[in-house]
Amino acid sequence: MDVGELIVAEGRVASAALGRQLALIHEMSRQAPVAQFAPMELACLLSLTRFAAENQVRLATELCERLPDVLAALSNADIDLPRARVFVEALSALELETARQIASDVLPVAPQKTTGQLRDLLRRKALAADPAYVTTRRKQAEAMRSVQLHAADDGTAALTAFGLDAARATAAFARIGAIARARHATPPALTPAQALATTLALAPALAIATALTPALAPAPAPAPAERWSRFVPMCFWNC
Repeated sequence: MDVGELIVAEGRVASAALGRQLALIHEMSRQAPVAQFAPMELACLLSLTRFAAENQVRLATELCERLPDVLAALSNADIDLPRARVFVEALSALELETARQIASDVLPVAPQKTTGQLRDLLRRKALAADPAYVTTRRKQAEAMRSVQLHAADDGTAALTAFGLDAARATAAFARIGAIARARHATPPALTPAQALATTLALAPALAIATALTPALAPAPAPAPAERWSRFVPMCFWNC
């Protein structure tokens, strides 16, 4: 075997092992006396954060209970883990039988698709099978909307918002961009991306939150201990 063939072979071994591991994670979750404690047990076993362990348990549950053909394809090394995740994410808003039928139709061509191509194909088929697919997915995302603050190793931070109304988020982004262009039109010159990020960092957080979700009242200020705990090492603010 040349190096390329070895890379492919080792990838197949890893995919099969991950499929078997996810099946075992689901079995552990199913046997847990209290289902909510399963991620904690997994976090201890694999030295994961609570967030990562919850995602693993959720993925294992989706594959084992909703999309067993996708799990079988992963365990047989016909697809890899990133493709399996795409199936789960793209089909989560569909009824069980519809999701399984689409997965069955697409699995034969999945190995030849990139994750982006696979996602587009699954979305097209989901929309054809259920015209309310987009609305359902949007409602799911809105129900889980949050603002997350991630501390980076270089001393900076990333502020990310999920589940926002698309029109309001687009309008807010355009407004921040206009302020950035006006503020940084004179030297020292910044790239458009640097000007945008600098303006966002200087903008009042409450004003941005109000612009994006005007129907929501601002949350009360947290106690000092709670406030600092939100920043180490990751912050989650549910909107």
